[in-house]
Amino acid sequence: MSPLKIFEYMAHGKPIVSSDLPVIREVLRDRVNSVLVSPDNRSDWVKALQRLRENKVFRDQIGLQAKTDFLAKHSRIARATNILKEIEKRMPSSGSL
Repeated sequence: MSPLKIFEYMAHGKPIVSSDLPVIREVLRDRVNSVLVSPDNRSDWVKALQRLRENKVFRDQIGLQAKTDFLAKHSRIARATNILKEIEKRMPSSGSL
Protein backbone atom coordinates (compact mmCIF):
# COMPACT_ATOMS: atom_id res chain seq x y z
CA MET A 1 0.00 0.00 0.00
CA SER A 2 1.20 3.49 -0.82
CA PRO A 3 1.96 5.57 2.29
CA LEU A 4 -0.25 8.30 0.83
CA LYS A 5 -3.30 6.02 0.83
CA ILE A 6 -3.80 6.50 4.57
CA PHE A 7 -3.96 10.27 4.11
CA GLU A 8 -6.30 9.91 1.13
CA TYR A 9 -8.67 7.72 3.15
CA MET A 10 -8.49 10.14 6.08
CA ALA A 11 -9.22 13.15 3.86
CA HIS A 12 -12.35 11.43 2.56
CA GLY A 13 -13.54 10.35 6.02
CA LYS A 14 -13.26 6.66 5.23
CA PRO A 15 -12.98 4.14 8.07
CA ILE A 16 -9.51 2.63 8.05
CA VAL A 17 -8.29 -0.83 9.01
CA SER A 18 -4.51 -0.97 9.06
CA SER A 19 -1.58 -2.97 10.35
CA ASP A 20 -0.58 -2.00 13.86
CA LEU A 21 2.97 -0.80 13.22
CA PRO A 22 4.95 1.96 14.97
CA VAL A 23 5.10 4.13 11.83
CA ILE A 24 1.33 3.82 11.39
CA ARG A 25 0.74 4.81 15.03
CA GLU A 26 2.38 8.15 14.26
CA VAL A 27 -0.82 8.99 12.34
CA LEU A 28 -3.56 6.55 13.32
CA ARG A 29 -5.03 5.78 16.74
CA ASP A 30 -6.78 2.48 17.37
CA ARG A 31 -10.54 2.79 17.93
CA VAL A 32 -10.27 6.59 17.61
CA ASN A 33 -9.61 7.26 13.91
CA SER A 34 -8.96 3.71 12.71
CA VAL A 35 -8.87 0.07 13.66
CA LEU A 36 -5.34 -1.25 14.05
CA VAL A 37 -4.72 -4.98 13.87
CA SER A 38 -1.79 -7.34 14.01
CA PRO A 39 -0.32 -7.55 10.51
CA ASP A 40 -0.01 -11.34 10.73
CA ASN A 41 -3.30 -12.24 12.40
CA ARG A 42 -5.88 -12.99 9.72
CA SER A 43 -8.58 -13.50 12.34
CA ASP A 44 -8.07 -9.96 13.69
CA TRP A 45 -8.46 -8.54 10.18
CA VAL A 46 -11.71 -10.44 9.68
CA LYS A 47 -13.07 -9.29 13.06
CA ALA A 48 -12.15 -5.67 12.35
CA LEU A 49 -13.87 -5.71 8.98
CA GLN A 50 -16.94 -7.42 10.42
CA ARG A 51 -17.15 -4.82 13.18
CA LEU A 52 -17.06 -2.00 10.67
CA ARG A 53 -19.62 -3.69 8.46
CA GLU A 54 -22.00 -4.34 11.35
CA ASN A 55 -21.57 -1.13 13.35
CA LYS A 56 -22.44 1.95 11.29
CA VAL A 57 -22.13 4.32 14.24
CA PHE A 58 -18.56 3.16 14.96
CA ARG A 59 -17.71 3.16 11.24
CA ASP A 60 -18.97 6.73 10.82
CA GLN A 61 -17.34 7.86 14.07
CA ILE A 62 -13.81 6.73 13.18
CA GLY A 63 -14.19 7.97 9.61
CA LEU A 64 -15.22 11.42 10.82
CA GLN A 65 -12.40 11.51 13.37
CA ALA A 66 -9.91 10.48 10.68
CA LYS A 67 -11.07 13.38 8.49
CA THR A 68 -10.93 15.81 11.43
CA ASP A 69 -7.39 14.66 12.27
CA PHE A 70 -6.33 14.94 8.63
CA LEU A 71 -7.60 18.50 8.32
CA ALA A 72 -6.04 19.54 11.64
CA LYS A 73 -2.63 17.90 11.21
CA HIS A 74 -1.92 16.58 7.73
CA SER A 75 -3.60 18.79 5.13
CA ARG A 76 -1.44 21.10 3.04
CA ILE A 77 -2.70 24.10 5.00
CA ALA A 78 -1.97 22.45 8.37
CA ARG A 79 1.49 21.39 7.25
CA ALA A 80 2.30 24.84 5.81
CA THR A 81 1.11 26.48 9.03
CA ASN A 82 3.39 24.22 11.08
CA ILE A 83 6.36 24.96 8.81
CA LEU A 84 5.77 28.72 9.12
CA LYS A 85 5.57 28.43 12.91
CA GLU A 86 8.90 26.59 12.96
CA ILE A 87 10.50 29.24 10.75
CA GLU A 88 9.19 32.02 12.99
CA LYS A 89 10.56 30.28 16.09
CA ARG A 90 14.01 30.10 14.54
CA MET A 91 14.14 33.69 13.29
CA PRO A 92 15.91 36.23 15.48
CA SER A 93 13.56 38.58 17.23
CA SER A 94 13.47 42.18 15.98
CA GLY A 95 14.89 43.38 19.30
CA SER A 96 18.18 41.52 18.78
CA LEU A 97 19.12 43.27 15.52
